[in-house]
Amino acid sequence: MQDYFILNNELLLIQLNFKLIMKKVFYLLIVSISFFACKKEKSSLSSSSSGNSSTSSSVSKSGSGVVDANGKSYKTIIIGNQEWMASNLDVTKYNDGTTIKGVDGDLDMNSYYTWMALKEGVWCNHMNMLERGKIYNGYVVESKKVCPTGWHIPSKAEWETLINNLGGEDKAGVKLKQTGYQYWSKSSWSSSTDTATNSSGFTAIPTGAIFNGMNLATLDAWYWTSDLTTIVIDNDFHGVSIRDEKEELNDASAIRCIKN
Repeated sequence: MQDYFILNNELLLIQLNFKLIMKKVFYLLIVSISFFACKKEKSSLSSSSSGNSSTSSSVSKSGSGVVDANGKSYKTIIIGNQEWMASNLDVTKYNDGTTIKGVDGDLDMNSYYTWMALKEGVWCNHMNMLERGKIYNGYVVESKKVCPTGWHIPSKAEWETLINNLGGEDKAGVKLKQTGYQYWSKSSWSSSTDTATNSSGFTAIPTGAIFNGMNLATLDAWYWTSDLTTIVIDNDFHGVSIRDEKEELNDASAIRCIKN
């Protein structure tokens, strides 16, 4: 009887060992399959990443330049399949030679009522920051003739294409902004070296804006779309805001033109 129990225990041990061995074999098989699958995926991702790097390196290059109705020359940049002005529009004439009315400096109480009563295109040298270009009301945008011939105010969709080419709404601001703290507020920015790289060559600087006849601070860059919405490059963040609501025709923002 004792021999029986010893034999029986040995058989149980053999069965347990066999199960353990099979479990290890099964585990090793799963690990091997996972390893090769991950290796293949990693290889695929590396190829994709390599392709993206190649695309990224050719995103921005110098364009052929353009001249506005006043005879002022602008550098241009090519990002993806789009050619953009590399600075804000600063023209006082439509491309048919018609003069656009203008207001120098900020709006005081007198010019506020004048501004709000206007039912035609008008520009403003916001806070007399002449190097920032002009800001224009919605009537100028509606005219569709403020950009040089062969160029136009970009639509919201065209702005979205630019932003997506530069990494999306959360990242594009860093690549669009002029470097340094001459224009952007240092107190609101981190001290990291990649805060504003201007790697796109777009050289965005704060423009300020006018809404409901009131001046907005010059800390952010506001740009019109041809849809009468606005794009905001914020001083305090790395991203770009794409506003959906239409602005009023008496509101004013900066303009960047894009080639047809």
